[in-house]
Amino acid sequence: MLLEDEKIKFLQRNAAFRDAVASSVMHNKLYKNKNETEQNKLRVKIEWFKLLKDYSSKYENGNKDWKHYLKDVESLHKNMNCESLIGTVDFKISHAQKSLSLYLKHLWCMGQIPEPPCCPIDSIVLSAASIKGAWTKIISPEEFKKVFLKVKNFAENQQMTIAVWELTAFNEMQN
Repeated sequence: MLLEDEKIKFLQRNAAFRDAVASSVMHNKLYKNKNETEQNKLRVKIEWFKLLKDYSSKYENGNKDWKHYLKDVESLHKNMNCESLIGTVDFKISHAQKSLSLYLKHLWCMGQIPEPPCCPIDSIVLSAASIKGAWTKIISPEEFKKVFLKVKNFAENQQMTIAVWELTAFNEMQN
C-alpha cells in the first residue's frame, strides 16, 4: 500500500473514531466524576479506540450478522467497564451501541468495510421509526435488543437493510 493511502486511512479512521465517541457522549454522561482528570480521560479514549478498532476488524470481510453485532455491543460494554477503568467511567449499553455502530457506519461509507448489519440508534432513528423512548435510557442488553429489532423490522418493512434505511433517513432529516 502506498504511503499516501496509509495517510488517508489514518485520517479517516481517526475522524470516524472522534465522531463515534463524541456522538455517543453528547447527550449521554460517560464520566462518573465531572472533574475527571485529563490523564484518566486519555486512558479511556485510548482503550475505547483500541476496542473499536478490534471490533471493527471483524466486519472487514462482511460475514458478521446482526446477532454477532449485538454480542459485540455487549462485549464492548463489558470491556469498557473493566477493572482498570472502574471509578472513572459509567459506560452504558447506549455508549457501546452508538460508538460501535457509528464507527462501522463511517468505515462503510468510506469503503473500508462492507455494509454493516446495524445502524446507530439515537433520537433521529427512533423518531424516524416511530419508536418512543430515549436512546440514552437504554440500560440493558435485552432492552437494546428489543429496540434494535424494532428498528430493523421497520427498515425491512421499507424494503431496506437497517444500515441503508438509517443512512437515508438520517440524510433526509438533515436537509
